[in-house]
Amino acid sequence: PAHRGDALSAGGGGGSGSGDGDGSGSGGSVVGGCGELRLCVTAPEVASGEPLTVCYVHPLIACQPVKVRRKRIAAQFGFNCQCEACRAEEAEEAEEAEEAEAAEAADAAEEADELGAA
Repeated sequence: PAHRGDALSAGGGGGSGSGDGDGSGSGGSVVGGCGELRLCVTAPEVASGEPLTVCYVHPLIACQPVKVRRKRIAAQFGFNCQCEACRAEEAEEAEEAEEAEAAEAADAAEEADELGAA
């Protein structure tokens, strides 16, 4: 994450950077897009070392499912969002899909047992 007092540089926007702001990917330290640099002013003051975050989507998109948000961010900024909220929602969706598959398999096995007993 960017920290108060850090120099924020405009690198090549997008690319394969993780977009989580850790500076490890090509998109990590970019503020803005397409090589633009933005000056951010905070109110109230931010403590030294406190992470600064940027929301890449409009509030109406932010409340959409993770696939919609990621598609918009990828199209507009060129990276796949890996923020905590997106990763948590993705994990929750994967868990729900696994549970649904397991329930479907259990139902199929039960139906097969009933047919075999008949």
